[in-house]
Amino acid sequence: MGKSVLSGLTTVVVAAGVGLVAGAGSAFAATAPLYVNNTVGAGCSDTGGGSPSKPFCTITAAVAALAPEQTAQITGVFNERVTVNKSSVVLQASAAGAARVSGPNAGFTIDGQHDVAILGINVQNVVSAPAFAVSNGVRISVVDGSVTMANEATGPAIKLSAVTDSVLNGVKVSGGAVSAGVAVDAATSRTVLKGLTVSVGSPAGSVGVDVAGSNNTILNSSVFGGAVAVVALRPGAAGNTVVNNTVMSGHGVGILNNGATGTAITNNSLDFNCLGGIRVAGASTGVSVQNNVATSNVSSTTGCEPGIPSGPEIGLYDGAAGTTVVDYNAVSRSAAPNSLYWWNGPLGLTGFRAASGQAAHDTDVVDQAHMEDSANSAAPGYQSTDAYGKPREDNPAQPDTGTGPVTYADRGNSEMIPGPYPIMTITADNAGNSVTVDASRSALGYVPIATYRFDFGDSTNPVTQTSPVVAHHYSTPGTYAISVTAVDVNGYSGTRQQVKSLWPAARTFALLAHDNNRYVSATEGGNMQMRAYQPTIGAGEQFDLVKVGGDLVALRSRVNGEYFAVNVGPDVPAGSNVVWAWSDSTNSDDTLFTITNNADGTISLRSVVNGKYLSSNHGVSMMTADRAAIGPWEEFSPVDVANAAVSLRAHANGRYVTAENGGATALIANRTAIGSWEQFDLVDVGGGWVALYSRANGLFVTAEAGGNQPLIANRAAVGPWEKFKVITNADGSMSLLAGVNNRYVTAENGGNSSLIANRTAIGPWEEFDR
Repeated sequence: MGKSVLSGLTTVVVAAGVGLVAGAGSAFAATAPLYVNNTVGAGCSDTGGGSPSKPFCTITAAVAALAPEQTAQITGVFNERVTVNKSSVVLQASAAGAARVSGPNAGFTIDGQHDVAILGINVQNVVSAPAFAVSNGVRISVVDGSVTMANEATGPAIKLSAVTDSVLNGVKVSGGAVSAGVAVDAATSRTVLKGLTVSVGSPAGSVGVDVAGSNNTILNSSVFGGAVAVVALRPGAAGNTVVNNTVMSGHGVGILNNGATGTAITNNSLDFNCLGGIRVAGASTGVSVQNNVATSNVSSTTGCEPGIPSGPEIGLYDGAAGTTVVDYNAVSRSAAPNSLYWWNGPLGLTGFRAASGQAAHDTDVVDQAHMEDSANSAAPGYQSTDAYGKPREDNPAQPDTGTGPVTYADRGNSEMIPGPYPIMTITADNAGNSVTVDASRSALGYVPIATYRFDFGDSTNPVTQTSPVVAHHYSTPGTYAISVTAVDVNGYSGTRQQVKSLWPAARTFALLAHDNNRYVSATEGGNMQMRAYQPTIGAGEQFDLVKVGGDLVALRSRVNGEYFAVNVGPDVPAGSNVVWAWSDSTNSDDTLFTITNNADGTISLRSVVNGKYLSSNHGVSMMTADRAAIGPWEEFSPVDVANAAVSLRAHANGRYVTAENGGATALIANRTAIGSWEQFDLVDVGGGWVALYSRANGLFVTAEAGGNQPLIANRAAVGPWEKFKVITNADGSMSLLAGVNNRYVTAENGGNSSLIANRTAIGPWEEFDR
């Protein structure tokens, strides 16, 4: 053939990391693709020619019909073992997740071919053979997609035998009992395993990625599990590179280089492997172990077999001890710091340096200060980007202690480049269905923020601008997920989301606890749990009642704009059902309540999240929603904010009504100024009646002796004698009708005597301005 198909595929697959999207075109633009689609209604036929209107029913039929440099676009689920017996062809899922090959014998066999690509196809439930068995091939490419082996499958999930110049890229592999996630035999060379996610169990002898061949690369991958090792380089292998990988949760060693020569083990991150991090052993020579981060690779890790000894974070054994370069690594473990390394026995960092002459720039402190801007960019296998494609970037606040062409590269597989961290404040106008979002306090990464992208969670288009402040109006009230994405001048970004509920207030009130005559408060500006302990109404004691559908309501604190929520906040034990003014939204049951109207005119609030009633706990401790029945502690009286701190100025003499002597003697209109003795809260007690709560002493005004004696503020609870109806007069003044005797309150003797409820009609002495 005159040209290399893989050279074209490499551009599409490896360099660009092909992203499959709906309607993805053929990898060979010059040749029309064939179509495979066995979904209901597709009208497939294996003799239909593979057109969009008459696609093939099986992949095998499509392979038989493929011409060189032609692509098969595949849609559906297929129970078949596909033998690709042609070169220069592409089998490609029509969209991400659109093509699956499933069954005990399912998968792909490619033998003796070149320039074959399998793109985005998932292989599932395989038992009897590797999902991909590739042998004697050149420039074979398997990209994206996944492999899921059945529980009884014991062979390797992917097996490469005598394969050269090939690629596995972005494939997810899992199998609980397989011998290997990916097995690379001794005749396989110049093959790249890139961006893989491999997860295996721990049957005897198992390995996550097992490499016996030479000049292969394991790059930017995440590998988990394995009884012998997570990644193994076998005797006779030479010139392999293991770089920028996450290697975790193995029952054996993280990376085992046993008799392999010239291996570059560079910039990997290893954690929680039972028998140690990196082990170079056997007849290994010329191995480089640099820029790695190995922490907590000990047998005390959850899931390790009991009683097994821990290996070192980095260990040199046998003949490898004199020929391996170890430098610029970061190692640590919470216990036994003197066993971080192995050289003829366990050693700490200082001892290892003395014994081996290596690890001059290793550190046994794993934190940002020791890992950042401190790697060796001249180490074999070093990459100019990290495992996630981020380029190396200098932290201007961190000294550059690395070496090589780039003195600010980081250790481990991830370059620590902080993008912006958005911090937003949302100010809501609930009555107007609008918000102002302010992200001006967002934290920078290394460089300034260039743009802010605001998404308001409704049907409107996001707004991108250089200003960190934006206003938005919603067409309807509701609960919305608002997000801001800050993008810095280097293109790194950070996103923050906050759910905000916008509901107009159906009523704004304070809640007076029935049992102790104290107001419910969002203490410390909403930063502490709710408590019923305040004698007067301030901002922290004012709440909006909002209706969120049906008979469900929520309570929003006026002090911080947050909603009552049950069992939230820092350090709140599960099940304690403590109530905070803490939530931005009403999109979960812990912020929703139903209202019970009690016979005595009080109300009770029942939490939707647990079906329990809100309790004041007598004000001596924080409020909870944990009572199955209603008692005095679960009863509250609402006080509309407009009816708080009311002062009554008598028309009889122009003086203010006072709870004389701090409430110890009868009410009388004799004051020229307003203080606490002259202030009353009109408490809603149901049925259109109110009670007068005196701020002089926290007690209710009563029409003493059934109205036969003057009014006095000396009652702790509301009964018939403490109920009054507010009458609004034609001139805007008000009068009070006592419920006990249906008589009007009068400023007796032109205000010179105490107030008493004994008048049958309203005149100037019965009129008050508020």
